[in-house]
Amino acid sequence: MEKLKTKNIKEIVNNLKNNKVVALPTDTIYGFSCLPTSETAVKKLCELKQCDNEKLFIILVYENYDLTNLLTCENETLEFIKNNTPNPLTFIVNKNPNLKLAKNFYLPTLAIRIPKNKFLQSILKEVGFMISTSCNIHGKPNLLTCEEIEEHFPNLDCIVETKTSNATTPSTIVDITTSTHKIIRQGDYIVKKEFSYEDILNDKKIIKTINKIDNVTKYVVSHGMVHTMHVLDFSKNIAQIVNFSEHEKKLLYISAVLHDIGRVKDNKNHNVASVKIAKKYLKNKLNKSDIEEVLNAIYNHCCDINQMIKPNKISWALKLADKMDIIESRLLPQFYNGETHIEAYKNIKNSFVSIENETFVLNFEVKKKMNDFFENVATAKRMENLFLPATQCFGFKKFKINQILTKK
Repeated sequence: MEKLKTKNIKEIVNNLKNNKVVALPTDTIYGFSCLPTSETAVKKLCELKQCDNEKLFIILVYENYDLTNLLTCENETLEFIKNNTPNPLTFIVNKNPNLKLAKNFYLPTLAIRIPKNKFLQSILKEVGFMISTSCNIHGKPNLLTCEEIEEHFPNLDCIVETKTSNATTPSTIVDITTSTHKIIRQGDYIVKKEFSYEDILNDKKIIKTINKIDNVTKYVVSHGMVHTMHVLDFSKNIAQIVNFSEHEKKLLYISAVLHDIGRVKDNKNHNVASVKIAKKYLKNKLNKSDIEEVLNAIYNHCCDINQMIKPNKISWALKLADKMDIIESRLLPQFYNGETHIEAYKNIKNSFVSIENETFVLNFEVKKKMNDFFENVATAKRMENLFLPATQCFGFKKFKINQILTKK
């Protein structure tokens, strides 16, 4: 057995590249390492551990390595990994089908970790990625010291000797192969929760600001918390019907909660004011491209069609959700001042979208039929100008308005 020190990076790398199994101190506990591309090394490792199960193997990855070579995922998954690394946190990911590894790696998933340890990163800089698995016979207790490893594994190729690690707990493992992340094993590291609209709704300062809006605008219909929650609910309905990705849903819902917050500063140009507040608030909570998408949707939600800037699914969904809120529960009687346009609100109990024979349908639950309102030339034209491009952006060629009689 060759014995090296942590300063012998070149010798350690040579051992790995020459199909050797090396016992290394890691950012958690001591681990056996070899290159996963080496059939010889992986076979030797399985013999040492008396196993033939790739589920026991974690792939340690260099911090600047292109992860898309190892895995397939959406951008938000890569962002989640980035936000939680380098740390003693292992991710179960969907393996890139083009990745060539030893035959033991037959599963469609991989366990990867980007360690914080500078010693490990020095090795990984030279090899890109390598296996790490606990120093033990499968099913037996983990060996934590050089002395224990040398005693139990005299046929080991190489060991890097160091002082006993303070860490005795393996890494946290989280499964991110689906949009619903699942903790498989809890270690010392606590996974950072992905930022969502729920975090905004739990922010007392933001809620206090939104609650001020109606007292500032004094409109007969809410633009504050009542309207905000309506738009959020309508956004969820649209996202479900149109099959938004989980990432698109996240950005749409954040946009819905913040879309009118600027009214407390500048009611006339509230979309611009909302963009300013949202931009400052979301800094360091989302990545730059996601913030830009949210700000774009907020800006576009009240613009005329020909003034919208690079509208996409999220922009159109927010704009549609905002215009769907012509329902009775949005009315604020305390601010009523003889307005005549609110008669439509008084008659509409709810609104929602659906799909019918490949047609995008905007449904209104009404107390009595409103043919005069919906068939009015000006109203019909406004609805067509809004709903038709939104419908086409969602992938449908036609839309229609549907009235559903409901109990008063």
